[in-house]
Amino acid sequence: MKIGLVGNKLLIDQPAGVEKYIYQIFNALAKTDKENSYTIYLQNEPKKELWEKLIDNNKNFKYKVLKQNGGIFSSWVQLSLARELYNNPQDVVYYPLDTISGLLNIFKSKQFNAVCMIHDLGYKNINEYKNPITRFIHHNTIEFVVKNAKKII
Repeated sequence: MKIGLVGNKLLIDQPAGVEKYIYQIFNALAKTDKENSYTIYLQNEPKKELWEKLIDNNKNFKYKVLKQNGGIFSSWVQLSLARELYNNPQDVVYYPLDTISGLLNIFKSKQFNAVCMIHDLGYKNINEYKNPITRFIHHNTIEFVVKNAKKII
């Protein structure tokens, strides 16, 4: 099986909880699954030390760098990643954050198996999300994921 992993958060210099979780999940897959083929999608080239430690010598893991297309107001997931997955589909794509490539899901819904992680619903009651636009974006993104992902964690 060909599995895509959205890994752009792996490259954060000072990882917090979500970034550490993503690293641990990908690393555990590399240590335990020697049968499936994995492509980790990144926005930039990973440091050699990080990559070697992450994949634990698993030859079934590779990465693909997808540059941001469309300028600063565009979404890497919605444009660059969606275009890549449209042209080179995977059997399953794991999004470790609460978003999926929306247009891709609409155009290729029968072939597009998105698995998405929703970490929390803090936007509903945390002060950081008092801005109604931010709240609206988070609410609608999660609602779209719930309706369109094949599986939710």
